[in-house]
Amino acid sequence: MHATVDVVVNVQVKRVPEAWHDTLKRRAAERAISLNDLLLEILEREVSMPTLQEWNREAKRLADRIDASDDLKELVRSQEFWDEVRGRWNEPPYATRVSSSTT
Repeated sequence: MHATVDVVVNVQVKRVPEAWHDTLKRRAAERAISLNDLLLEILEREVSMPTLQEWNREAKRLADRIDASDDLKELVRSQEFWDEVRGRWNEPPYATRVSSSTT
């Protein structure tokens, strides 16, 4: 029997705004965990959720497999449907991510 070993890598993030850093440090301190542990939780949460593109691809794949009406299958494949999904995805509670332009 072979044990699996998770390979751990280091990631360095540059150009983090000082306000973000201060907020993350405060949140970690409030929870009595390290900044590193807080960032690992944030990254774990991010990678555990499919992206909208991944979700879209899987929904289309499943639509082909289910015994649904042709109208429903066509709806799931339509660009208009996915534009609506994307619009709702950008509303709370999903639109809580902070974005920043560094150009």
